[in-house]
Amino acid sequence: SERKSILCCMHENGYCRLTLQSEANYLLRAAQKIISLPRKQVFTEDELLKVANGNSKPSERRYHNDSSQRLFIAMKRLLSAVNRIHRQYDSIAHYSDKVEDFLATLHGKSPKSISSYRWLIRNFLLFTVENKILLESLSADTLDSFFESKKHLSKITISHFCLTLRRWLVFCGQRNICQAGLEQHIIFPRIYRFSEIPSSFSWDAAKAMIDLQVSENPKARLRDRAIMLLLTTYGIRASELCNLTLDAIDWDAEIITFFRFKTHSEDAFLLDPEVGNAIIDYLLHERPQTDCRFLFLSSRRPYKQVTNNVLFGIVRARHKKLGITGCKHGPHSIRHTVACHLLKENTRYNEISNFLGHRELGSTAIYAKADFDGLKSVAMQNMEDLI
Repeated sequence: SERKSILCCMHENGYCRLTLQSEANYLLRAAQKIISLPRKQVFTEDELLKVANGNSKPSERRYHNDSSQRLFIAMKRLLSAVNRIHRQYDSIAHYSDKVEDFLATLHGKSPKSISSYRWLIRNFLLFTVENKILLESLSADTLDSFFESKKHLSKITISHFCLTLRRWLVFCGQRNICQAGLEQHIIFPRIYRFSEIPSSFSWDAAKAMIDLQVSENPKARLRDRAIMLLLTTYGIRASELCNLTLDAIDWDAEIITFFRFKTHSEDAFLLDPEVGNAIIDYLLHERPQTDCRFLFLSSRRPYKQVTNNVLFGIVRARHKKLGITGCKHGPHSIRHTVACHLLKENTRYNEISNFLGHRELGSTAIYAKADFDGLKSVAMQNMEDLI
């Protein structure tokens, strides 16, 4: 009955028949898994995840494959319907008002940044609850123990925790929620700004991705081609593409405008003819008839704006088909590739910076490390006249 109720709810929300059939199969598999588990037991998400992954050894990836992810979601839905799942943040619900008050002080941050802050703080609060530590009794030893538990994470992620917790502890200290001055005990990891080479690949491969047919869904081919053209032509961020609206294109003036969430500004560009034609093809022949103003929508009901995960899947599939290795497989790798291509074409740094919407010229300097030909030519120069 819970399975039927979930499917009826999805149907009322506008999901298409194909999606409902697929979800019905996963709900059936989930029910079969749940039957084999102890009755009346309340499960945590980690316990369900282990079952969905086949009780295999933990790996760096949260889900071993797409099938285990769908199975985990289906099991979570069924157990939630009968109140047999322990929600991750139930134990810190009493901190919700304090967290939201803190987030309200972060002026000028994008919704994505606010969501990231919320997740990082919740992660810390879960640690304190699991170790039976009240905010009033926080100490430097508590902070050391927390960061010790996170030592498997990258330095970038740890630095995000450091920044967030410093601000959070300042906020709590000012309101006598915890001991004042604890933020001084948080030491940032040393990160060298130019220690890594941008994750890029060849420009020829980037161009080959545009017309590469990898989608099994015929209703998404024109959409995916238009998306790939926008990424390779303008080097925009995933968030800038996902939030592109129908109003962002002035067809008479042939101008397209992108909103830069990082700088909270707009940049207008001439609409490339090939990009414009690809968008027109999508609008006329493939885009669903809906009142939604976002340009790119999901190919199945309910029709919503495409997400970062959709873009990642589009780009990753092309990486895989072309056999591209040695770099990240998300849409940001195309942004890096565009920047490296412009640099090889002897484009000035300030022009590349403006084109990519960087706030500072220093953000563009990292791409000099990927210009191997230019670096070789500098190394081969005779420096005697400079001594």
